[in-house]
Amino acid sequence: MMYNLASIHKNGNNTIFSNYQKKENCNEVSQPVTAENMGMVFKEAIDSIFDPTTAMTDKQKEDFVKQIQRKIDKGEKLTYDEMQYLRINNPVQYAKMVKVQMKREALERRLETCKSKQEAQEVYVEAVSRISKDDSAIKETLAAYDNAMEEFKKTDQYSRLPQEEEKEEDKKSYSGE
Repeated sequence: MMYNLASIHKNGNNTIFSNYQKKENCNEVSQPVTAENMGMVFKEAIDSIFDPTTAMTDKQKEDFVKQIQRKIDKGEKLTYDEMQYLRINNPVQYAKMVKVQMKREALERRLETCKSKQEAQEVYVEAVSRISKDDSAIKETLAAYDNAMEEFKKTDQYSRLPQEEEKEEDKKSYSGE
């Protein structure tokens, strides 16, 4: 659905957007915007600004949607544009992905504070075990956790971690106490 703003003015009917018209396609007769549908007109106009697929061809849109689904299946982070597309075109999936992304970020923050590779593995296992069986995004959350752990293992921070955290006794023996 497309809207065109021909002019903004006040006319005899006291409608300031009298020439703002909704057009499904170029061959349709335009309908004037009324007070009843003005909110929807603005919502659709704003959504079209933020929808990354607005200027795409049908093939590009199809590829874009497939790319989003591949990333979701692999547990990868979604870009701002991908999230905007979901927000506008698939609000249910958007809500799921917001929740999944937040859980992923929480796991990433916890992994960054780990003092050993063993602790990082324990944090990961604990996060996975806390996924509720009733969660509507089990598959997506598990994929996001797997991807977050894989990405963390690729970092220099992880490679510098000892296999196991040193025990207090070992620390004292090294310091000569």
